Amino acid sequence: MQNQSISELSQGVLSLVENLGYPLILTRENKIIYFNKEVTDFLNRDLSGLLLSEFTDVFKTIPKEN
Repeated sequence: MQNQSISELSQGVLSLVENLGYPLILTRENKIIYFNKEVTDFLNRDLSGLLLSEFTDVFKTIPKEN
């Protein structure tokens, strides 16, 4: 029962994050574990291939004008 509640909570949090309207990146131990659509819109770049990459490494490569 507890696992089901955690799963439901996780889905609720992801739904909230998706509908937030602001770019949001979630990391764990400096690795990108999730980002919402607003991040790709804001950076005008698809980051899907960068999941589990080091956050600091990824953002060293993005041009400053973005």
